[in-house]
Amino acid sequence: MAAPVQRGAIIAGKMIAYMGVVCLQVLVFFTVGNAVFDMPLGDSPLGLALLALALALAATGFGMLVAALARSSRQAENLGMVLGFILAAAGGCIGYPLFRVGGLIGVLSRLTPHAHAIMGFMNLFDGASVVAILPQVGILAGMGIVFFGIAMWRFKFE
Repeated sequence: MAAPVQRGAIIAGKMIAYMGVVCLQVLVFFTVGNAVFDMPLGDSPLGLALLALALALAATGFGMLVAALARSSRQAENLGMVLGFILAAAGGCIGYPLFRVGGLIGVLSRLTPHAHAIMGFMNLFDGASVVAILPQVGILAGMGIVFFGIAMWRFKFE
């Protein structure tokens, strides 16, 4: 608190460390999936890397947002867990991908980072190029930046 460090630098430093963890998780998950279950990874390693980085930015930005809004570590844990499950279900991680459903359900599903990550990875696994997944990369990166901005605005030194 005595050092002349800005809020954004503190949050960005935390986010970069956790982005590395998320990227490592994605790498392990896809490596095991490909080796053990013969999961196709598509033809674009660059696309996988870009999508993984954008996903990491959105996930860690959301984590920092929850941490900045919560009043205690216990509240952050509980809020993060509940919101994580709700967003995962709405985004199509649990059961059927709801973004494929029309109407209000499909629109609400597309408001989650989960839906865009799934869309991007599914497109890559079906052989899409980097250009085809740029909308999902942009949306995930945009969500991460918005989450970071709100977290930076709400962050309090205490």
